[in-house]
Order: sequence, then structure tokens, then C-alpha cells
Amino acid sequence: NNTYNVMPSRRIRKLVGVSFWIIPFMLLFFLAIINIGYFNSKGLMAYSSTNTMQFLEELERESFVTIKDRDAVFGKLERFFADGPGKIQIISDFDYTLTKFHYDGKMGKSTHGVLAECDMLSEEYHRTARALFDRYYPVETNPSMSQAEKVPAMVEWWEADHAALVEHGLTRDVLRSAVAAAGVQLRAGCVDLFDWAEGRGVPVLLFSAGLGDVLTEVLAQNLNKPLPSHVHVISNTMEFDATGKLVGFPPPLFHVYNKNAGAVKDHPFFGESVQARKNILLIGDSTGDARMADGLEGTTVLRIGFLNTKVEERMDTYKGLYDVVLTGDGGLGPLL
Repeated sequence: NNTYNVMPSRRIRKLVGVSFWIIPFMLLFFLAIINIGYFNSKGLMAYSSTNTMQFLEELERESFVTIKDRDAVFGKLERFFADGPGKIQIISDFDYTLTKFHYDGKMGKSTHGVLAECDMLSEEYHRTARALFDRYYPVETNPSMSQAEKVPAMVEWWEADHAALVEHGLTRDVLRSAVAAAGVQLRAGCVDLFDWAEGRGVPVLLFSAGLGDVLTEVLAQNLNKPLPSHVHVISNTMEFDATGKLVGFPPPLFHVYNKNAGAVKDHPFFGESVQARKNILLIGDSTGDARMADGLEGTTVLRIGFLNTKVEERMDTYKGLYDVVLTGDGGLGPLL
């Protein structure tokens, strides 16, 4: 999402009870999918439908988990379990999917929000960013508008925000300082996910409508090491001149409703080896994220969606888009 986190009306709702268990569940869910298939591929554990059924039953007992079509999820899990990690790729959003939605009693920052709220650029820029948010965010989240109706507004929003960053003199140094000051936190378990995938050669695509340069800096500052080679980023990219000053945003422009694999199939990530991986674990938090794998043919896509806010209002929509919907926010807890 392109959420700037500046509207007073977006008060933080404390999530009771379930929040502590969301990421433990996510890691358990991921490892269950991968490890059962992994053991099977090595001949260490005979594959059985009982594994799938047992896992699904345990899943359904959790109060923060909603599954609309049990049979569909069962079928996808069976395929993932049977094929193993050699057939899996991961496509994930970044903002509020791999980063926390709440921390320290406040709402977390998106990659756009890191700059919009950094107070390191001119006051005019920050006024512009807030005005754009106030104008366009209600459009993005309006349940009565179709996606087709929203797209022109999203293009206007992203283009205006990016133009303002160029106009008001963003530099690489300010970007790094803004990330450090923002303190964006990865969801607990994110590092374990990267490490697990690297150890088994599972490619990970971070597909973001945010700011790719901010995204990679957030990871660099949280991981304290270069981005793992198996993790790839497709996002809005900044162009800096020799002095480190932002001069533009090369195309394409990604917003919340146009980031899908079909639009970027020529990207190096989607080489033959990745295209041969027909089982996709998709993780997102917006309605647009559910379509990130659109355009990839002959695939089985297991869609996991975080519903971070407006749960009652948006649940029906999310059930129609994601196989499994998770509410709440939190860390790995005892599973680590």
C-alpha cells in the first residue's frame, strides 16, 4: 500500500489476543508447506493426504484465520506438499506484509511514508505529501468503487508524489537517514523465511508498489548484510545523479492495482528456472496484491492475505480474493 500514516482519523486499533500468533502461524504455515514436501522429495517421510487434512484442521481452529473454500485450499496444499520445494516460488508484497502494521503503539510506516513523514525535506514537500494522501487514500480504500474507477486516481497520486520528491531535492543520504529514523520493523520471521528459502534454493520476489530504493535500504538496515541473492525486488526505482540527488523515476510505474507478473514477465526473475516452478506462495495485504501472480500460466497459487484494518468492513472482499485471510499483527513468539 501507499499509506502515508498521516491522517488523524486512522487511529491505531489495538488487536487483542490474536496479534501475538499471526507470524508464528505464518512461519508454521510456510514451513508446513515446504518441509512436508521436502521430506517427501528426500524419501524421509511418505506423503499422505492425512498430513494435509491434519494441518488444515489445525489451521481452521485458529480464531484469526478465515478460509472461505476449504476444498480449494485442501487441493492446493496437497499439490504443494507432494511437489516439494523444487516447484515452489514465493511472491510477496513488502509494505505491511513483510513489515509490521503496528509497533511501539503506533502504526508502522510504508516505504512512501518513510519519506513523507521524515521531516528531513522541505515543509512544502511534506504538506504536498499529506494533501495527496488526504485526497487519494479514501479512493484507494473505497469499497463502493471498482478497480477500474480507482486506477486513474492511483496513477495521478504516484506520479504527483514522485514528482514532488524530485522537485524538493531528495538525496541518497537523506533517504538513508529517513529509513534509520523511521525504524521500520520487519515482521518477526521474515529473516527466517529468507534464510530458509536461500538454503533450499527457493526464489523470492518482493513485488512492491512502494519505493524500491527505500525497500532495499530497510532490508539492508534490518538484515545488516547485502540482500540475499535469491531475493529479487520489482518496484518503483529511483534514478540519482553523480552527486546523489534524485533526478527521476524510470518506468514502469507500479501502483497498487497494476503490479502483476504478466506485466513484468521479461524481468530476469522470471527466467526458465523460475517459470518451471508452478506452485506459488503469494503473500499480500491489499486487494491488488492478490493479483500479483496474474499472467503466469499453468500455476497453482496459494494466496495468503493479511487484513490489517477495517476487518469487518473488508472481510467479504478479502475472502473473495485470498485463500486464507489472517487478521492481527505480531511476532514469532515461542516458535523461534
